[in-house]
Amino acid sequence: MSETFSDVSISITITSLTNFISFLLGVITPFRIIRIFSIYSAISVLFDYMYQIFFFGALMAIDGYREKHNLHSLFLYPVRNDAAERKSSNIQNILNVLKIMISIPKEFGVLLSRKMTKVLVILSFISLLAGAIYNINSIKQGYDFIKVFPFNSFVHKFIKLHYQYFTDYPCRVQIVFNQTLDYSNPTVQMDIENILRTFESAPYATGSNYSECWLREYLSYIRDSRINYLIKDFDVNTTKGFLEGLKKVFLKFHNGIFEDDILWNKERDQIVASRCLLAYRNVRSGSDEKFLIEELRKIAADSKYDVFVYNMWFVFYDQYLNMPTIYLKSIGIAIVSVFVIFFAFISDISYSIAVLFMVICIQIEALGYASAWNVGLHLFSVIILIMSAGFCVDYSVHIAHAYKNCKETDPNEKIKAAFQCIGYPIVQGCFSTIIGALICVFGSSYMLIVFFKIIVLVMIFSMFNGLIVLPVILSIIDSIHIPWMKQLNIVSST
Repeated sequence: MSETFSDVSISITITSLTNFISFLLGVITPFRIIRIFSIYSAISVLFDYMYQIFFFGALMAIDGYREKHNLHSLFLYPVRNDAAERKSSNIQNILNVLKIMISIPKEFGVLLSRKMTKVLVILSFISLLAGAIYNINSIKQGYDFIKVFPFNSFVHKFIKLHYQYFTDYPCRVQIVFNQTLDYSNPTVQMDIENILRTFESAPYATGSNYSECWLREYLSYIRDSRINYLIKDFDVNTTKGFLEGLKKVFLKFHNGIFEDDILWNKERDQIVASRCLLAYRNVRSGSDEKFLIEELRKIAADSKYDVFVYNMWFVFYDQYLNMPTIYLKSIGIAIVSVFVIFFAFISDISYSIAVLFMVICIQIEALGYASAWNVGLHLFSVIILIMSAGFCVDYSVHIAHAYKNCKETDPNEKIKAAFQCIGYPIVQGCFSTIIGALICVFGSSYMLIVFFKIIVLVMIFSMFNGLIVLPVILSIIDSIHIPWMKQLNIVSST
């Protein structure tokens, strides 16, 4: 067990730390669901590491004592000599099979050490990376709410019918003028009218036919000679008369319809904020919702006054705007953390940069080919991608650690030794993870399918980059013998 832990304890510690920090990064996101998931996952990784180091190793040592004293594997009673011989024969057969299995990574290492193989690996890696970058340009942001719920649920059917039949006029947007204005001033009235017309000419807008604004109605009321006699006692050209006529005549005449559209100060002699309602139509998908909220907020930001737009659905639409920023911020911090942790344990700048480069490439490839596999950038996919930032480094760390600690000096021999040491466990871990995630394919929810797709892509690219590309890159680095890189390694080791 001491020999075993001397070989794997550092790589286990590095991968556990990177996974732990990757999950903790989810705590800084503004979405509570991501924070909850990240906290639970980080605690799980912490306990998993403690059990591996202190409990699993102890169990393996105890099982070694059992084997030494020739005890039964389940009931722990002494095994007879003839049974022991049969057991020894079975063990020998198993060992023969294991030798064959162990020889496969060794032979693959021999193949990978050839120059032509290295060239093919580098070309394949560049092609995969270029394809991923190309697919990222067409990634879809956000998801339709119909995909959030199980396919056979009533909510799924309800939202499907909503988007199918009730999105001709899906929402009314509040245009809020969030400052004290003198609404009796003709210049202010004209400015507000121009702002409203700009909103009404925006994409998906219905124009002025479906708009509702208290100021427009009040001015029309003042100018209508058939009914304005009710307000003749007030001088609407002055601020005081304008507001008194508004409070005592117009709002009462309309039975308080516009009462909630106006916010007064305590003395009710100034309007500190007001709103108008505009309708929009044919907003039928997540991309439409993203485009709508971007256009409306741009118009509000360019307006002369302090204006903001609001609708209760905008809270959900915000996911289309924040997801790229949240993803880049979290993944960026995770990648830097991976570099710092790996360098702290390995103390080799060239190897640390190589591992850092692999993690970045794995994330790019996973995101790009997930887009080609019909997975967008949304709340749930960001959770999984943040989670996978720790997984991306696992195989690369194991290979880099095995490669560096190899007693051989020739780069090609290091590749063979690294494959023989850690190649088979990496392949086994990759496919066991994929098999474990395979059950999600049979789930009745889009979320489970997205989880399966991203985990499969992350595992495949992590194995390809960590097991095949990284040894080639490390061998090239060792073959180049860069003087300044050697000096940095000497300084870092001291």
